[in-house]
Amino acid sequence: MKHLSAANRWNADLIDQQYNTWLNAPETLDAQWRAFFEGFTLAQSCPKPGKAGTASPAVPSVAQFKILAAIAAYRTLGHLQAPEALGLSEADLQVSYHTGDFLGGQTLRGKEIFKRLEAIYCGPVGVEIMHIQDKDKRSWWMERLEAGEHAPKYTAAQKKQMLQKVSNAEVFEHFLHTRFVGAKRFSIEGGEALLAAMDRLIEACPANGVQQIVLGMAHRGRLAMLTNVLGKPFEKLFREFTEGYMPEGLKGDGDVKYHMGFDNMHPTTAGKEVRLTLAANPSHLEFVDAVVEGCVRARQELTGELGKRAVLPLLLHGDAAMIGQGVVAETLNIARLKGYGCGGTLHIVINNQIGFTTNPEDARSTRYCSDIAKMIEAPVFHVNGDDPMALARLTELSLEYRQAFGEDVVIDFICYRKYGHNETDEPGFTQPTLYK
Repeated sequence: MKHLSAANRWNADLIDQQYNTWLNAPETLDAQWRAFFEGFTLAQSCPKPGKAGTASPAVPSVAQFKILAAIAAYRTLGHLQAPEALGLSEADLQVSYHTGDFLGGQTLRGKEIFKRLEAIYCGPVGVEIMHIQDKDKRSWWMERLEAGEHAPKYTAAQKKQMLQKVSNAEVFEHFLHTRFVGAKRFSIEGGEALLAAMDRLIEACPANGVQQIVLGMAHRGRLAMLTNVLGKPFEKLFREFTEGYMPEGLKGDGDVKYHMGFDNMHPTTAGKEVRLTLAANPSHLEFVDAVVEGCVRARQELTGELGKRAVLPLLLHGDAAMIGQGVVAETLNIARLKGYGCGGTLHIVINNQIGFTTNPEDARSTRYCSDIAKMIEAPVFHVNGDDPMALARLTELSLEYRQAFGEDVVIDFICYRKYGHNETDEPGFTQPTLYK
């Protein structure tokens, strides 16, 4: 993640100043401030619940306003760091306030409101949805996040299945590292939680009407994806590591193992099958994005009326390539065009916080590598890579959103890279502090 300085508290004096301006000359404020104060007035006009036949105690208007401002602040900036309590005293936090459109419009003590905001917006999932201009899409996410639907609630069997996927990937990578010493493999180590997310995504496909996933990715983690997700036989992959390996056929087999594609039917625990296709990608990183979208669009056309729901494009990006390669912006730009759109793409950024040997502050001008996706108002989520279940649950919700609105979703999966760019590199030379 890029570490830039940013405000982590809202200026209460500025809010008071803007509020006074709104009271006296609302036309001089921009549309966002006007909409915010209109919402505040609406909340103030809501009847305050109390016991039958009694009136609820009056709430100081400035304190009520600051509570609503805090809710907006958490929704907007919670992914950075929780804003402070906007000058509210401890006594203020013991008073009950109306929550506006937060939690369905309840009356709660200030302290409880802040506690819930912290849990929703300052946990393992950082949320960026307030840039979405479509109210229905924004509300879809707010309703689910604020109802706690992004919190993992898996059964013991589902947790064991995810653990098995993560463990299998770790054992697989360790075997390659010790058996084929010095061989390039661009391991997934440090980002193994991705395998848990893939497991839950595939399991969720049949219930959401998805029959096929076409997957595009670079070399990082490709071998684990081929064997542990797509089902490529281990013996075939190990044979490709041996000296003197000759491919069985010439057509399409003349590349290295971590560029290869694969196609297979994947069974789910519900007894359904999902077709998985991994597109070949010969060292061009994000150039495969447009190839995948084209393959998906063709399959959707062949599938018929429900094709856009039935075939899902899934792109796994590297953090540096996501923001650094122009083809990403070009592909995003055509995502909503009638002639090119595929009904929404699910993007997962394998963000190991380094590009080859370049640190984020030397590679991009934006805070996040995912900021490029805001050009199409895609919801963006920053997920702690040490929490596989949070990543898995957010992936399931992202699929549901894609199916509901036909729009892209971006998951910025923040993890690390155990070794160098590949296993023959010594990362301590270029990132001595990071790998100390």
